[in-house]
Amino acid sequence: MLQRAWLRAPVVACVLAALAGPAASAALLPPGGGAGHARVVPSARAAAALPRSAREGRRARPAAIPPCGAARWDLPRPCGDLSAVAADSPRDVWAVGTNTNSPSSQALVEHWSGRQWRVVPTPHAAATVLRGIAALSPRDVWAVGYSAGPSFSQPLVEHWNGTRWRIVPSPHRDGYVLSAVAAVAPRDVWAVGIDHIAHWDGTRWRLRATPRAPDGTFVTLAAVVALSARDVWAVGEGNMGETALVHWDGRQWRLAPSPNT
Repeated sequence: MLQRAWLRAPVVACVLAALAGPAASAALLPPGGGAGHARVVPSARAAAALPRSAREGRRARPAAIPPCGAARWDLPRPCGDLSAVAADSPRDVWAVGTNTNSPSSQALVEHWSGRQWRVVPTPHAAATVLRGIAALSPRDVWAVGYSAGPSFSQPLVEHWNGTRWRIVPSPHRDGYVLSAVAAVAPRDVWAVGIDHIAHWDGTRWRLRATPRAPDGTFVTLAAVVALSARDVWAVGEGNMGETALVHWDGRQWRLAPSPNT
């Protein structure tokens, strides 16, 4: 760490010297006994023109990125990840993921209003993750993922009604998670995951029979797209790592032939 800081010291010195002007005199401090960074000692006149943080030997922190958790290279780092995005208009965009700036991960939801992104409060507690989102309208948005239970993970389904997010009960099997969601209409929404396909009919979520791989094992579905009430595709992999394509024809889900299996 100190060695790398010393290697970049000449670059820092040149930048600061340019800011201080020709009257400045630069003195490089070797690593150790401090932060291991280079310092430029300007003349009194040049020093007066420097920012206050520079005159006092302090480094300004970037205001655009809030500090989150531990720092690397003495700079703030992001504190989470976003895994899915959906939009119903240029001024209504949603992104979901995980906030890791806490003792245990917590689901993260952000919204774009056309001018800026902001974090939107959600009802979940710790140890939750959102992996998929589908937006039908400003008052109808679905997000799916999972929450960690005492022994097993459980599917997590949430809905935005234009005012707030709320958790919607859904049938599930312990140990299974949801990875993606797609919507045809307010009463026709699909969610998929590990050996898991669920459908929203406008009243409640119901489990649907999930096709099996050719060897009879379960499939893990990672993405879904809904074209109509009779045309929905989901993709993922089988238990042995083979690709999996499944299709809904309006009556049932079927495993479709994959060209590389």
